[in-house]
Amino acid sequence: MSYKRLLKLTILSLIALILIGCDEELTVEDVEIPEKSEAFFWEAEHNDKTIYFLGTLHAGHEDMYPMRDEIENAMDETELLLSEYNESNDEIRLEYNEIRDSYTQLPSGHQLSDYLSDEQMDDVRKIESELNVPFYLLNAMKPWRIQSLYESYLLSVISDYTSEQSVEEYLYDRMLDNSEGMPLEDLETNLQNVRDRDMVYQVYMLEQVLNKPYSEAETHVETEITAWRAGEESLVDTSREVSKDAESPGIEEIHIEEMFFNRDIQMAEKIDEVVHNHEEDTIMVAAGYLHFFGPDNILELLEEKGYEIERR
Repeated sequence: MSYKRLLKLTILSLIALILIGCDEELTVEDVEIPEKSEAFFWEAEHNDKTIYFLGTLHAGHEDMYPMRDEIENAMDETELLLSEYNESNDEIRLEYNEIRDSYTQLPSGHQLSDYLSDEQMDDVRKIESELNVPFYLLNAMKPWRIQSLYESYLLSVISDYTSEQSVEEYLYDRMLDNSEGMPLEDLETNLQNVRDRDMVYQVYMLEQVLNKPYSEAETHVETEITAWRAGEESLVDTSREVSKDAESPGIEEIHIEEMFFNRDIQMAEKIDEVVHNHEEDTIMVAAGYLHFFGPDNILELLEEKGYEIERR
């Protein structure tokens, strides 16, 4: 970790300690959800272009839409939509599924049950009935893929939210008849860096999901949705720090580094390249909202390149 980043994290930690000592922590119960989702939204002017930034959620419900008028109007003005992977049509989804499938299978002769306890394998079996994936196929998958499927299973049993009603899907349906779509990231690179790492890493990350009680998972999802709908980032952890009770701080530090810091660098570079090399005058950047908060986030990195960004 760079000295600059370490200094930022230290300062943020000190500020957080001061705030905790002065004010009570905001909770979901304290927040009133507006009729139209507030969301997280910024605007910038750079290289004679208007750039909008919208923090997204990868799951949602129809009650979340439409968003407030200022965001909806920005959608109407946008000529180019940059989203993480731009899974905006069946052809692209098929291509991405083929890429995921190429990283899914364990080596010949290996099974998932070689790495997990019997109790954890019982949890994996829950995916079979809910998502209609035969157990023999699940048992041949790498832990990162099981983690992804189990997260989908959890979402379906603890909430009414679905990936089909995510903010990204809403943007695709709402915008791409009149706007061009473009990916911010390369899926294969992200699979290699964030998901498909060594088995110790993969098993640890899967176990963190399997071991989480349903009630804790439900609270987490509701908090994330409420934070987005109310525009209250203080409800969620934006520190990008390893938790004090982490079972493996080293693995979690790698995960945070790859999931946030490195991806944000790559996305900021892609945004800057598009702003300077594409002809569209109005661009919307849509990415998971945690990429816009915390140290060295996308917005900070662009401000270092001379972008003037204002939260709206």
